[in-house]
Amino acid sequence: RSQTSRPLKILMVSSRYPPTVGGVEKHVSRLAHELVKRGHHVRIVTSSREPNLSRTEESDAGVEVFRMPYGWDRAPFLGLLWMLHHGDLWRDRDVIHAHDVYPALFWCAPLMIEMRKRLFVTFHGYERDSIPLPFIFLRRVARKLAKGGNICVGRFIETCYGIACDRVVLGATDLPQRTERQEMAVYVGRIESDTGIEQYIHAIHTLREKHGISLALKVVGNGSQRSRMAALAHELKLDVEFLGKLEDPWSVIGSAKICLAVGFLSILEAMARGIPVVGYATSPLRLAYLKSVREEGGPISIQTTSEGVARELARILTDSRLEESVSVRSREFAKRWTWDSMAQAYLRLWSKSLG
Repeated sequence: RSQTSRPLKILMVSSRYPPTVGGVEKHVSRLAHELVKRGHHVRIVTSSREPNLSRTEESDAGVEVFRMPYGWDRAPFLGLLWMLHHGDLWRDRDVIHAHDVYPALFWCAPLMIEMRKRLFVTFHGYERDSIPLPFIFLRRVARKLAKGGNICVGRFIETCYGIACDRVVLGATDLPQRTERQEMAVYVGRIESDTGIEQYIHAIHTLREKHGISLALKVVGNGSQRSRMAALAHELKLDVEFLGKLEDPWSVIGSAKICLAVGFLSILEAMARGIPVVGYATSPLRLAYLKSVREEGGPISIQTTSEGVARELARILTDSRLEESVSVRSREFAKRWTWDSMAQAYLRLWSKSLG
């Protein structure tokens, strides 16, 4: 149920939106549809990540989507000029909510005097490890300009960026039925040096060599280290399948025994299916990121060595009672993070500011 007494006219500004696939895209799209279901009018301003996308569209659930011309989002001032030229898209809005730093600072903040509205912002995840100082500075500036308030995806943003979070979420998920699981682990995310993929592959190798357990691994996603990781898996004679970027990776998660943690979205999707999650902290930033789940009560196992990951995998795979206990607690935790509760978090933030 809405936290406000009247339907709101909402503009959400995001550089990323479907049909491209990713955590931010899913967050903005599903949130928009939840808000429309509650009777609010939602409009999206976004970029054209592909040259053939329609400039204007309306989804079947009533969300209006307006796209800047292809390539304009790469030049901050072109995006600002586009916003100025299309003032009719935002002048009548009760709420203007930017998703992440770039659209907040370069597309919205310069217009705040004319808009006479309070700007809200959501900080999504982190750019890379370790965080460059300019990234920290820009987020702090965006926090100052977002007079209406902010939502942080993960408590780690407070500690790692020095930003006071008005509201904290981890993401959201549906609660699908449990499906039959295969003897495999799944990794969903970027294939980069800072995400732990190399250590996970070594952990699968250690699991076989030291614990006598062979475990297949399916990797969903792409990145600059894909070829090197495929070569490493081949060298270690491991059953690792690289599936690339899938439109629906969650069906792969649903058939796994264990999820190797990367981002909040894959962690929540795994827990919603009752699948134990094991995370590897490659750095203090990754440790703070994964601890954000534990601090909210999530039953995630966080390890700091590949040997530790292997031991935890062996512990779960050889103890059916432990596996079932973690599975039950995971699903209970995921019940707190639905798209309904996500919409309520945004509405509470807006209603507090709007009075």
